[in-house]
Amino acid sequence: LLVKVLGYNQGFGFQFRANIFFTTRFFCSFEWPGGGGIHWFDIYKQNRDYSICKNCEWIVKSLSPCRFNDETKAYDVCYEWNKSKV
Repeated sequence: LLVKVLGYNQGFGFQFRANIFFTTRFFCSFEWPGGGGIHWFDIYKQNRDYSICKNCEWIVKSLSPCRFNDETKAYDVCYEWNKSKV
């Protein structure tokens, strides 16, 4: 378990190799003042992301995490926060 505390407008990157079983998954949790608690999201799911992005880039907004779209050159591929608790 890696805990990394980021300030406003800071980023964090990491590298890994996906497994042959197509089950690689990484999640991140986020909390900010007035945000209503901890929000978490599967920042990498191999079955969702493997063929879409070689270098997945995300921006975290209070309403949702959004992935960079190579076609539109914008962070416009947004998902809902995970529903269950970590």
